[in-house]
Amino acid sequence: MRALSVVRRARAVEGLRAALRWSARHDDGMAVSGLTLIVALAALVLLMAAVVPIMQLTANSDQGEDAADAAALAAAQRVRVLALDSVPGLAVGVSLASVLPASTGIGEAATYASRNGADLVPGTYSLDRGDGRVELRVALRDQGEVVEGDDGRTVRNGAAEVGVTLSSCRLESRAEIIGYEPPPEPSPTPTPPPEDPAATPTPTPSPTPPPPPVPIWGTSYRFLCDGYTGAWDRDRSDVLDAGRAWLDARLEPRLVR
Repeated sequence: MRALSVVRRARAVEGLRAALRWSARHDDGMAVSGLTLIVALAALVLLMAAVVPIMQLTANSDQGEDAADAAALAAAQRVRVLALDSVPGLAVGVSLASVLPASTGIGEAATYASRNGADLVPGTYSLDRGDGRVELRVALRDQGEVVEGDDGRTVRNGAAEVGVTLSSCRLESRAEIIGYEPPPEPSPTPTPPPEDPAATPTPTPSPTPPPPPVPIWGTSYRFLCDGYTGAWDRDRSDVLDAGRAWLDARLEPRLVR
């Protein structure tokens, strides 16, 4: 009986030891799993901390470029409209570029920048009237509010052109003979007195040559642009209408990269 009791106690001790070993292994596994989870969460936090600002910067960059492009195109469209409207009143020898105000399009640029969550940066709007080219800079608003002097705002440049060199577009004129004045009526030839038979015959005078014709001068016009040379015509309105129609088909605002 005593031997049996000893055997039972030995088995109990061995079972206890096995339970302790399993518990230790289980605790080690739990510890490793917990550590792995903590490391994974930390890595995820670090990743989000790096990715979110990058995503925000990318979104701001895209929005800034969209705002700059919209503002530049709106300004170029205004240049197009005003150029076409100025053609009918164009004076001889005056280029189309010279009749456009230097501020043409600035209002439209500011409006379209604002519609895209940005502001036109003061002093950056520039119109090259000769080339029909607009350049500007916009700054994104911070959380929808304008922050004066905030150097951290996203800033983007924009440029657009109308596609025609406006300084080359002008009205020319030239003088030309359009006819001649009618010749004056010839004076009647006086009837000679009766001749004395004894007198020496009077020689017949040579006929007086007719006076040279007097020309009538008029003015012809033509409209010119790079890529277009209109025909000479005495009707100024027709010439300008033809030039305007050509410009209407060629003036096309487009972005410049």
